[in-house]
Amino acid sequence: MERWRLGFPPHERTSGLRLACQIEVTGDIEVTKHPGFWGQDVPDA
Repeated sequence: MERWRLGFPPHERTSGLRLACQIEVTGDIEVTKHPGFWGQDVPDA
């Protein structure tokens, strides 16, 4: 299901992204929401 969803714009299957609902958090994390509806507008590092 995750691969299917990441196949729709603005995502790309080869981007290395994961859907947050598919991640098991086992420790402290920090989440950054980037601009754009999906958070897809990631500024150059």
